[in-house]
Amino acid sequence: MEVNQKMIGLVEDKFDHLGRIYKHINHCDVMVRKQKGDQLNACCIEVNVEVPGAILFAKESEKTFESALRNLIENLEQQLRKNKEGFLNKE
Repeated sequence: MEVNQKMIGLVEDKFDHLGRIYKHINHCDVMVRKQKGDQLNACCIEVNVEVPGAILFAKESEKTFESALRNLIENLEQQLRKNKEGFLNKE
Protein backbone atom coordinates (compact mmCIF):
# COMPACT_ATOMS: atom_id res chain seq x y z
CA MET A 1 0.00 0.00 0.00
CA GLU A 2 1.38 3.36 -0.93
CA VAL A 3 1.50 5.73 2.01
CA ASN A 4 0.83 9.40 1.32
CA GLN A 5 1.41 12.56 3.35
CA LYS A 6 -2.19 12.64 4.60
CA MET A 7 -1.79 9.15 6.06
CA ILE A 8 1.52 10.06 7.68
CA GLY A 9 -0.09 13.17 9.19
CA LEU A 10 -2.99 11.16 10.62
CA VAL A 11 -0.61 8.63 12.19
CA GLU A 12 1.55 11.40 13.68
CA ASP A 13 -1.51 13.18 15.12
CA LYS A 14 -2.87 9.98 16.69
CA PHE A 15 0.46 9.01 18.20
CA ASP A 16 0.98 12.54 19.54
CA HIS A 17 -2.34 12.01 21.33
CA LEU A 18 -1.03 8.73 22.81
CA GLY A 19 2.09 10.57 23.97
CA ARG A 20 -0.10 12.94 25.99
CA ILE A 21 -1.82 9.98 27.68
CA TYR A 22 1.41 8.14 28.43
CA LYS A 23 4.60 10.19 28.64
CA HIS A 24 6.99 7.23 28.74
CA ILE A 25 6.69 5.96 25.16
CA ASN A 26 10.24 5.29 23.97
CA HIS A 27 9.66 4.22 20.38
CA CYS A 28 6.93 3.21 17.92
CA ASP A 29 7.15 1.14 14.74
CA VAL A 30 4.10 1.38 12.47
CA MET A 31 3.50 -0.85 9.46
CA VAL A 32 0.66 -0.25 6.99
CA ARG A 33 -0.17 -2.77 4.29
CA LYS A 34 -2.92 -3.70 1.94
CA GLN A 35 -4.21 -7.22 2.41
CA LYS A 36 -4.34 -9.27 -0.74
CA GLY A 37 -7.52 -11.11 -1.59
CA ASP A 38 -9.49 -9.67 1.33
CA GLN A 39 -11.78 -6.96 0.01
CA LEU A 40 -13.69 -6.54 3.28
CA ASN A 41 -10.61 -5.69 5.34
CA ALA A 42 -8.34 -4.16 2.75
CA CYS A 43 -6.09 -2.16 5.09
CA CYS A 44 -3.98 -3.63 7.89
CA ILE A 45 -2.00 -1.57 10.41
CA GLU A 46 0.42 -3.09 12.91
CA VAL A 47 2.34 -1.27 15.59
CA ASN A 48 4.95 -2.05 18.24
CA VAL A 49 5.19 0.49 21.06
CA GLU A 50 8.18 0.41 23.40
CA VAL A 51 7.51 1.56 26.95
CA PRO A 52 9.62 0.99 30.06
CA GLY A 53 9.59 -2.73 30.82
CA ALA A 54 7.35 -3.78 27.91
CA ILE A 55 6.71 -3.81 24.19
CA LEU A 56 3.04 -3.40 23.34
CA PHE A 57 1.61 -4.74 20.08
CA ALA A 58 -1.61 -3.97 18.26
CA LYS A 59 -2.96 -4.97 14.87
CA GLU A 60 -6.15 -3.86 13.14
CA SER A 61 -7.63 -4.69 9.75
CA GLU A 62 -10.50 -2.66 8.34
CA LYS A 63 -12.02 -1.57 5.06
CA THR A 64 -10.38 1.87 5.23
CA PHE A 65 -7.11 3.20 6.58
CA GLU A 66 -8.91 5.70 8.81
CA SER A 67 -11.13 3.13 10.53
CA ALA A 68 -8.20 0.74 11.03
CA LEU A 69 -6.15 3.55 12.58
CA ARG A 70 -9.03 4.63 14.85
CA ASN A 71 -9.51 1.07 16.17
CA LEU A 72 -5.75 0.59 16.55
CA ILE A 73 -5.44 3.75 18.64
CA GLU A 74 -8.35 2.69 20.88
CA ASN A 75 -6.64 -0.67 21.41
CA LEU A 76 -3.32 1.00 22.26
CA GLU A 77 -4.98 3.49 24.63
CA GLN A 78 -6.37 0.58 26.65
CA GLN A 79 -3.01 -1.20 26.71
CA LEU A 80 -1.16 1.99 27.69
CA ARG A 81 -3.60 2.72 30.52
CA LYS A 82 -3.18 -0.81 31.88
CA ASN A 83 0.59 -0.56 31.56
CA LYS A 84 0.59 2.86 33.23
CA GLU A 85 -1.45 1.53 36.17
CA GLY A 86 0.95 -1.40 36.59
CA PHE A 87 3.95 0.92 36.30
CA LEU A 88 2.57 3.29 38.95
CA ASN A 89 1.74 0.40 41.30
CA LYS A 90 5.36 -0.80 41.15
CA GLU A 91 6.71 2.56 42.33
